[in-house]
Amino acid sequence: MKLCLLFICVFTLTLSASSFAQQERVSFDLKNVSVKVLLDEIQKQTSWCFLFNPEQTKQLGKLSLRVENETVEEVLNRILKDTDLTFKFKNDLIMIVPRNEVEDDKSKKNIRIVGQVTDNKKLPLPGVTVIVKGLTIGTATDGNGRYTLTLPKAEKLSLLFSFVGMKTREVAYTGKDTINVVMQEDLETLDDVIVTGYATIDRGSYVGAVTQIRAEDIQVAGEATIDQMLQGWVPGMSVINKTGKVGGSPKIRIRGTSTLLGNQEPLWVVDGVIQSDPLPLPDDASPLSSEMDGLRETASNAISWLNPADIETITVLKDASATAIYGTKATNGVIVITTKKAKGDGLNISYSGNFSVGMKPAYRMYDMMNSQEHMRFSQQLWEDRDSYNQNILPIGYAGLIQKLQKKEITRQQFEQEYRKMERMNTDWFDILFRNSFSHAHNVSISAQGEKVSSRFSVGINSTRGEAKGNGMTTLTASSNTTFRLDKRLIIDLQLNGSYRETEDFAFGVSPYEYAMNTARDIPAYHEDGTLYYHEKAGATSFSIPNKFSYN
Repeated sequence: MKLCLLFICVFTLTLSASSFAQQERVSFDLKNVSVKVLLDEIQKQTSWCFLFNPEQTKQLGKLSLRVENETVEEVLNRILKDTDLTFKFKNDLIMIVPRNEVEDDKSKKNIRIVGQVTDNKKLPLPGVTVIVKGLTIGTATDGNGRYTLTLPKAEKLSLLFSFVGMKTREVAYTGKDTINVVMQEDLETLDDVIVTGYATIDRGSYVGAVTQIRAEDIQVAGEATIDQMLQGWVPGMSVINKTGKVGGSPKIRIRGTSTLLGNQEPLWVVDGVIQSDPLPLPDDASPLSSEMDGLRETASNAISWLNPADIETITVLKDASATAIYGTKATNGVIVITTKKAKGDGLNISYSGNFSVGMKPAYRMYDMMNSQEHMRFSQQLWEDRDSYNQNILPIGYAGLIQKLQKKEITRQQFEQEYRKMERMNTDWFDILFRNSFSHAHNVSISAQGEKVSSRFSVGINSTRGEAKGNGMTTLTASSNTTFRLDKRLIIDLQLNGSYRETEDFAFGVSPYEYAMNTARDIPAYHEDGTLYYHEKAGATSFSIPNKFSYN
């Protein structure tokens, strides 16, 4: 027996030789040649090596054969037709053997499985690993997503399909020779890449300090903006809610305080677009001023228009390497947001909503004097001739004493008014506050096709704050459409709109401080139901603060 010796490459996965035999084609025109010459010609034009016994092939004699772009399998079938010889494939070898040996082998082994692997858009996936569960036998899909496996017979058999960025599929063999598989995207693998706003970079290639979280993991019912939800989620980032008012913007610091006179807020980037601050800092204004802080809390920040339900991921770039991407604007750090795109097949409609109720503050929560205790305390100060460290308004016990000294009232009237004030117990918290209530509703419609995918969403968020006169209503709408004109040309069209109305108080007005610092023996209303006024530092003021609206 004459052997053909070649170096054989060792593969980690055993590939089915017959599939390649169907793909490799040869062309030649030989006349009156031996089998060896003919097989040598095939070997020159392909990657196959032939193994045969010359004594067995003598029966073929001299051969004349004309071949035009035919597969190796077709040529061998023509040569060995009407003979007791056949061929079989093993690794990189084609062996010429007696036909009865192959029939005996078939009775012992071998099932052949073929199929195609695609994604949920019906696009073929090349390079998908296909292995037999529990064995080392496997293969990989070709450029068209197709695969072929030749396996030993077994009672139970399962194939595992795995690919980077896709969920691993396990499919049981049920006797069918064709198994086609559709693989789904694995969204959990988003952490393996970093979205910088201008590009998506592999995590292993990014050298900066970065934290990435999914929006759905941090969403909290009752919170209207994503910046309020970030508190406590990003290591090293400080999120301080300075106010309990509805719509208030928290103070976010990623890299500490880098300046005393300039802007200290991080840079916000949504789908690659830098967001501008709705309240740009004037050149002659100091961020240390309380007026500026109060206005900023009401006007909110650069992403107050964005619906949290439309957000997919949030990436925080925390170190100085972010300045290489965005320049000096990134001095205070960068927060990159990516919004949701169309998913799934066909038309999809989804709805999400939440309700939140909060209790208003009450005097039972605090250890404070009631009317009777405050009147007795004031009387004791007067009798002991003690003095306050600030001027006392002519209201309450102090006003009553002044009227008695000026003989505007008699002693009997004084006593009657004193008893009345003891029983007053004005509930400022009940007058100025209410139970908070908020509700949010979001509806999204998405459709995905082979060439066009689109997502449209609308949302409404209405929040009634604890303090009367403080509330917010936000309406948002977003639309993004992707056109896949070619493998190298993709067009994204995005449109966002929002309307936000915030009802707030004028600067310096704080219902909470008023309720905490105003004595309960002072009435809120006269007996006829009109507001009770009192003198304050020589000017008339309200006992209930007037409220202002900001739109």
